[in-house]
Amino acid sequence: MGFREAPITAVNRGFFKIIVEGDSLQVVQALIQDGKSHSDCNSILADCAELLPLFSSCSFIHVKHKLLIWKRVVSM
Repeated sequence: MGFREAPITAVNRGFFKIIVEGDSLQVVQALIQDGKSHSDCNSILADCAELLPLFSSCSFIHVKHKLLIWKRVVSM
């Protein structure tokens, strides 16, 4: 899942200020709320929470799925 892989990739590449975009509103809201809810996302939240102290700045943003596809096409 992207919410796990994006922070890991950022750390491996030496990025310490990141913005993670995703199309799962439930996961984004849970991460913004420090993982205090949404029990069906617990493994994703736990993985992300372990990585957060490595970043000087980390934001999570919800985007609609069609926008994610468009961003990928434009960046290619």
